[in-house]
Amino acid sequence: MDLSWTRYVTLAITLLLYMSQGMNSSEMGPFFPVEAAAKGVSQTMIGVIFSSGAIANIIASVVLMSYSKPETQKLTFCIGGFASAISYFAFGYVNHIPSTTLFTVTSIIARSITGFGVAMLWSTGLPILLTKFPDSPGKIASISEAFYALGLMVGPPVGSFLYSLGGYTLPFAVPGTLQFIMVLMCCFLLPNAAKIDLAATQTLHPAELSGRSLSISQIDRGTLAFITSPGIILVTLPLLILVSSQSYLSVTLAIYLFETYNVGGDTAGLYFLVFAGLGAMVAPGFGTIVDKGFGGPIFATSIVTTAIGYFLVFLPQLIPSLICRPFLLSALGLIGISYSGGLTSVYLLFEKTGARYGFTDKAKIKLIVASWLNCCFGFGAITGQIFIGGMVFQAFGFYVSSLLQGVAAALFGVAGILFLLRAGLLKRVYYNEPQDPLLPDDK
Repeated sequence: MDLSWTRYVTLAITLLLYMSQGMNSSEMGPFFPVEAAAKGVSQTMIGVIFSSGAIANIIASVVLMSYSKPETQKLTFCIGGFASAISYFAFGYVNHIPSTTLFTVTSIIARSITGFGVAMLWSTGLPILLTKFPDSPGKIASISEAFYALGLMVGPPVGSFLYSLGGYTLPFAVPGTLQFIMVLMCCFLLPNAAKIDLAATQTLHPAELSGRSLSISQIDRGTLAFITSPGIILVTLPLLILVSSQSYLSVTLAIYLFETYNVGGDTAGLYFLVFAGLGAMVAPGFGTIVDKGFGGPIFATSIVTTAIGYFLVFLPQLIPSLICRPFLLSALGLIGISYSGGLTSVYLLFEKTGARYGFTDKAKIKLIVASWLNCCFGFGAITGQIFIGGMVFQAFGFYVSSLLQGVAAALFGVAGILFLLRAGLLKRVYYNEPQDPLLPDDK
């Protein structure tokens, strides 16, 4: 593929920022729950602190779905990057606050600002990349996911190392500073909106859809219609359990490791490494498979293996002899691989599901899908950190909360897979098909 240097620059900088976002999401998992608990913060409130960024992410993503435009993508991207970097840096100083209440409130504010910034980065960065690489959208999505997963992978051990080296502040100061520098580079090196090739963002197929196509002038109504489409909902439900994995483990695994194996925050990051590392390793392979038309089967398989992974985590509750580190690491690895496969394939499925409901403006649908994925991450974080990883974990422990994750993945997965089967999305489907069929009942 013949690529200009501007494409290389755009790709490199965006991927590095995505990697830093992955680090920001995971590196505090090995030590923050223990630090917060030492200050008197309850497990449920720890989940609230973690998920406050997700709530802000949801709010920002909903706004961006309706009002984001291709012309403002670079500006939105850079503002989001600065907001995320500065707030993450500031989060490293909340431990100096002696009051438990003030510590909690300040943490929530800092995480919320980070969430706003993350939403702006992801809602605009991935659409820019996909329009600049129209021939390999699956590979670009998978590479983006791989770099984010790489950040998730190196975040916990890096966080543990920096925590052991310089205490609470250093794990936030170093990544925050590096991200600020990268965003500053983006301001000078990313192409302006007028220079982004939008030729590949025309409608997926012409107006044979008899007036059911949604135009830009109908965008507010179109956004609401997209996210409330039955097919979008049925794909979203299992995705929420899949994306909640990282959030759930970030607030529960460190405590479980400490209570079960006496593993402290300085080494717990190695266990997170298995979950994120295997996901990062297999993501490019998943992207190649998605580009060959197998996005639906990859997503369906990922949901099934996610359920199996959580059932394996629960199994030592029934068979105590399985309480050993290799068995736990195997289950975490399976969940990590499933996480990667599901995220790599779902972008295509959202686009194709929207097309089957008559959404044909490709430029806008990319922005809507990217923003909706941010919302899914936010909802998944709330589910993983407040509900399952907070209230359920606090009441019933790690094994039962993991079982609930598995049951939810299985139930929602069945509904999602049945829809994919009905919509023809378990067959070979591609990003750049000349025409996408409507759902049978809508013809």
